[in-house]
Amino acid sequence: MLVLVSLAVLASACSGGEEEQVRVEHRTGTAPAALPGAGGPPPGILTERWQAGEIPTHSATTRPEADFALDSGNLVVFNDSGVRSYAVASGEPGWSYHEPGRRVSGFVSDGVVVLSSTDSETANTEGAVNRLVGLAAGDGKLLWEKKNEWRTDEFPPADGVIAALPADRHEAGPLTGIDVRTGEVRWETEFRRCGIPNLTRPSWHDGSLVLVSGVCAPGRQWDAFDPADGRHLWTQELDASIPGGSTSGVSIEDETVFSHRGEEVVRIDRDGTAHDPVPARPGNQFGAYQVIKAAPRLSLRDLRTAEEAVTGWPSLLGPAAFDGDTMYYLNQAGVADWLPQLVVGDLATGTQQSMPLPGAVPFPAQPVWLGVTGEHLLFAHRADDHTVSVIALTSTPTDGPVDLGGVPHESWPAPCDLLDAVTLPGGAGQEEPTLTDTTGTVEVPQVDCVRRLPDGDRLTLRVAWVAATEEQAAGRLGGTPGPTGVDEIGQSPTGMAGARIARIGTVFVEVWTEDQDTITTTLEQVAAHLRS
Repeated sequence: MLVLVSLAVLASACSGGEEEQVRVEHRTGTAPAALPGAGGPPPGILTERWQAGEIPTHSATTRPEADFALDSGNLVVFNDSGVRSYAVASGEPGWSYHEPGRRVSGFVSDGVVVLSSTDSETANTEGAVNRLVGLAAGDGKLLWEKKNEWRTDEFPPADGVIAALPADRHEAGPLTGIDVRTGEVRWETEFRRCGIPNLTRPSWHDGSLVLVSGVCAPGRQWDAFDPADGRHLWTQELDASIPGGSTSGVSIEDETVFSHRGEEVVRIDRDGTAHDPVPARPGNQFGAYQVIKAAPRLSLRDLRTAEEAVTGWPSLLGPAAFDGDTMYYLNQAGVADWLPQLVVGDLATGTQQSMPLPGAVPFPAQPVWLGVTGEHLLFAHRADDHTVSVIALTSTPTDGPVDLGGVPHESWPAPCDLLDAVTLPGGAGQEEPTLTDTTGTVEVPQVDCVRRLPDGDRLTLRVAWVAATEEQAAGRLGGTPGPTGVDEIGQSPTGMAGARIARIGTVFVEVWTEDQDTITTTLEQVAAHLRS
C-alpha cells in the first residue's frame, strides 16, 4: 500500500546559514517483485503488456532520453519538480517524490535515485536553497538528504558515486565522489586545474570513468579518474578542436574514451594511451559503435577497430536500447515495407532478427526513449510538450518464423485462390511475381494475382501479411471498419492511387483497380470466402 508523506523539510540556505523550508510531497510504495530473465523480449510473438499515458517529463530539455531509467523493477521518470515510478511488469504507478515550485533533476545509479534540487533558475546564485536527496529506486524510501555544496547540474552516474566539483567555478577545490547509498563523501582528489574545470557529460556513458575537461592555452585538457576511489588515471592535453563540456561527440565505454575530432575519432584507453585517430565522420554513437548510415539500411562502425561491425540491418529511425552486445530498436519496414517491428541485433556477430509489433501498438511518431529489462521492452513517445505515453511489450514463444510473426509464408492464402472466389467479369486470375522482401532472416516473395476486366482495367490482389492471432493483428490499420466482413481498412502502403489494404481476421490483403466499387465488391467476397 502506498503511504503519502507530506513534509516541510528544513534546508540551510547558501547565504547566512539561515534555515529555509522546502515543501516536499513524497509517496512511498512497495518494491516490485524481481522480473524474470534479463534484457528485452526473447524471440517470439510480441504482445502488449500495458500502456500508460500523460506521464509528465521535463518541459525543456535537450536530452529527453535522460528523463527515463530502469532499476529495481521500476520505470523511473523525471519531471520538472521531481520523479515518479511505474512497475515494469504492470505499469501501475508506484512511489513519487516532488518539490513543488522548485527545479529538480536526477539520475539512477546502483538502485538509488539521486535528485538535485534548487529554488533558483541558476542553482549557484546567492541565497539559493540547493539540496541533494537519495531515494531507494524500488520503494522510494528516503535514504539520505543533505545540503548541496557542489554543482547541481552536472552529475553523470559513475560506479555508485556522484562526481562533483565545487559550486563556485572559479574556486580551487577537489573532485569529490559522494556515495549514492549514503550521501557521504567517499573520496576527494586534488588535481591540476585547466581553466574552469567541468564534469563531462558524454552522449554515451557506462559509468566506468569520471572525465573532467577544461580549456587552457593552447588547447583543452582532459583528466580521467577511477570512480571507485577517485584515483587520477591520466591527463591528456588535446587540440582545442576536440569537443568538451557538452561532449555530444564523446562516448565512454569499458574505461575507454572515444572522441570525435573533425573527420576522425581518437580512442584513449584506461592507462591514458591515445591511439592513432581513425577516419569517422560525426554521427550518433552508442558506446564503441558509431552510426555510419541510419537509412535506408543501418550500418555501424566499431570505433575500436575502425571496421564496419553491422551492415544491411533495417533502418534506424529513433532511439535504441542495449543489453550487452544486443541492440534493440523500432522500425517501420517489416513485411512489404509497412509492418512496424522490433529489430533485435547482435553486435558481436552482426546478425539481426525482427518481431512485428502488436496491432494495437502504434509506431511512435515521436519516439524519445527505448529501454529493456526483465524480458520487457518499453518505449516512450511524445504526447505533447510536457507529457509522454509509455508502452510495454513482452513476447510468447512460437514455433513459426519470428520475423513474420509466427505464420510461415507457405501457410498464407494464395492470392489467386482468393481472387478466383470473386464473381466479377473477366478471366481467371494470373500470378505475377514481384519483388522479394527480406524481413529479418526470412525472404518473402511478393506475388500479385491479376485479373483482366472487360473494360481493360486490371484488378490486382496481394496477400500482405498473416498474423498468428487476431490480438496480434487487431488495430494495425487504425480500427476503421471496412465493407461487410472486413474488420479494418486503410490506404495501401503501395502508394498506388485507389489501392486499399484490409484486415479480415488475421489476414491482410491489398487490392487495387480504378473503380472503388469493384474494390468494395472484391473485399466483401474475399472476406466471405476466408470466413467460410
